[in-house]
Amino acid sequence: MGLRTGRTLVALASTVGMIVGGAMSAAATSGGGGDDHGGHGKKEQYGWVNVCQDVKKYDDHAYGDYKDDNPYNGTYQVKDSYGQVQKVYLKGTYDCDRVKVYAGKVTVKALYRPDYTKLAGYDSRDVYVKRGAYEKVVFSYYAVDYGWVNVCQDVTKYDDGGYGAKDDDNEYKATYEVSDSYGQVQKVYLSGEHGCYQVKVYAGKVTVKVLYQPDHTEPTRYDSKYVDVTKGAYEKVTYEYQAQDDDYSYAATAHRSA
Repeated sequence: MGLRTGRTLVALASTVGMIVGGAMSAAATSGGGGDDHGGHGKKEQYGWVNVCQDVKKYDDHAYGDYKDDNPYNGTYQVKDSYGQVQKVYLKGTYDCDRVKVYAGKVTVKALYRPDYTKLAGYDSRDVYVKRGAYEKVVFSYYAVDYGWVNVCQDVTKYDDGGYGAKDDDNEYKATYEVSDSYGQVQKVYLSGEHGCYQVKVYAGKVTVKVLYQPDHTEPTRYDSKYVDVTKGAYEKVTYEYQAQDDDYSYAATAHRSA
């Protein structure tokens, strides 16, 4: 009886050992655990990125204010190798903030640049962050001044001789180009007898040019005009046109020969 009981206990112990051993082996090969990311056996690795902005309060063209009350608010986006997105809000001529990211490639992008500044370089930067390491991304700006230019067109639908079209369905569509002192180029699309559009430009000399004038109008005398825009000021450039009928040339010739 005793011998049989002993054999039974040994068999039970072997069975329990196999079960426990198998469970441990399965857990070891599964790669699961609180320190793993996504259950793939890859441990989370973190680093940090310092996002900074540096605003110079004057520039080579001397249009920037050396002293002003601009808060220079900027917003930046940080996206790491796992797709985690964080926003950073900076303020002032020099400011930084540190964010924790997953190790790997990190992209930092300027979402909103400080007002009255010109960015030096690209608005999106990539850095490679190693585990436990710190990387720094600095967005540099020049403080500049802005103004506005109102581009207008004025179409007269009759002329001194009475040959202009007084009533027609011409939309008088036109295209203009505005180039400012920093080489920024903007296009303006106008339509109608009297149309205006306002564009924001860097302070300094601004050139407005006619790219496409309204159909059935006399050619404008000057296709390019220049204005000097100071900080916060508004300048107006108006192109005046004389409307023509399709048979304008024939009517004018007949009138002169009569």
